[in-house]
Amino acid sequence: MVSGYGIKSKIDNISINKTVLIVLSVSMAVFVWSFSAGIVNIALPTISQYMDISTYLVSWVVIVHLLILTSFMLIFGRLGDIIGLKKVFLTGIFLFTVSSYLCGISLDFIQLLLFRGLQGLGSAMLLSISPALISKHLNANFQAKGFAALSASTAIALAAGYGVGGLTIQYFDWNWIFLIVVPLGIIAFVLNFFFIPPDKYEEKKLDFDLVGAFLILIVMVILILSIYAAKDLGLTSKWFIGGLCFDFILFSGLIHWENKQKYPIFDLDLLKDIKLLLPLLATFLITLVLMGTIFLVPFYLDLIMGYSTAFSGMLILIPTLLVLFAGPLSGVITDKFGSKIPTVISCILLMISLGFFILIDQNVGIIFILLALSARFLSEGFFAPANNKQIMKNGYKGNIGSISSLMNTSKYMGVILGVVVFSAIFESTIIQQTNNLADMPVTGALHLAAPISVLLNGFQNTFLFGLIISLSVLFMVLISRQWEG
Repeated sequence: MVSGYGIKSKIDNISINKTVLIVLSVSMAVFVWSFSAGIVNIALPTISQYMDISTYLVSWVVIVHLLILTSFMLIFGRLGDIIGLKKVFLTGIFLFTVSSYLCGISLDFIQLLLFRGLQGLGSAMLLSISPALISKHLNANFQAKGFAALSASTAIALAAGYGVGGLTIQYFDWNWIFLIVVPLGIIAFVLNFFFIPPDKYEEKKLDFDLVGAFLILIVMVILILSIYAAKDLGLTSKWFIGGLCFDFILFSGLIHWENKQKYPIFDLDLLKDIKLLLPLLATFLITLVLMGTIFLVPFYLDLIMGYSTAFSGMLILIPTLLVLFAGPLSGVITDKFGSKIPTVISCILLMISLGFFILIDQNVGIIFILLALSARFLSEGFFAPANNKQIMKNGYKGNIGSISSLMNTSKYMGVILGVVVFSAIFESTIIQQTNNLADMPVTGALHLAAPISVLLNGFQNTFLFGLIISLSVLFMVLISRQWEG
């Protein structure tokens, strides 16, 4: 005779096994995307050489993908709420995998850009829905652990992508960096097809706001292109300022339109909820600082320390693995005590990292640099699971996809602006302090000709800006109750 306790134990085991399979499946899809991102980035110089194109042109292999990815996230998040999360997610994996193959057989640069844009559509579907699947199908006591698994998958995949990409380029043609992703995409599709529970949205079919979707797309495209104009031409560029002004007009029209819709593509009421708005703002600001910091570190290792690219890569790679420790620990703490503790820990660690970097000069040792990088990656590992759960718990059945896409849109806007803002502060410091120096070029790669003292001032000013932003997020978390429980 089976006792009631024995039956309950078996049910709990089945539930845990299903949870593990769901997390494994979604993490595999995120792994494929992140692995592809790493492997493509490391191959850009080879693609440039093979296709005989400039560094600026080859950078559009990344820009086009990121442009489409960020612009369509809100649209696919809303679509997931309407037709089902699993449908959109599987379509995204399928489209990403097929377009990876098409990128691999591209005959020229134009074809490669077109298929990278198609790959961006698949990426937008995949990334906009992945947090929603974790939030929807996992018990509240396991959600932060699920988000920790996604963070760990991202870290492992990026590291693996850089490593495998280097070996692939060394022994095979450039197109294999795309073809090698195809079998991984097939595995991810099969896992999610069988182990993600089916959608159940038959009882609620909502209208899709086509006009709103088009306006959001145009607003996001102009915003991102304006940001990239600032990256290349400066924050005072007429293209940047004009683009932002035109975008503001379009955004005002979008708000007016969406306020009149019964089922808007972008529910403005979501941003009126302080419990959602503050964690979204924290996602944007922390990602901006994390991305801006890691963007500048290789320049410091090259220009100040004189390290080779290979050695600098290894120096950054080693502490990256700390995300594998910090992420799960953050998940456990969050599921048991709430999001506030790991979020505060993340902010403090990021401030410690930036404090180290503010003190950098040409005399610091490798241990000093590793400590600074370690604090930075530990911060990243602690932040994502806690803050992601905090955002997603504000969703309900009808808008979980929209909130998921809004979270990742905030994240990737932070990624873009992190590069733009940190590089702008760094460059403006150099320009300001070298105006009266002889033998300095007027334009171009000023950092290659600037004195070390000027470069150090540039790094220190930029990292100080990051420290101020991190302090503001910490203050926001400490005085607010939004991250509690």
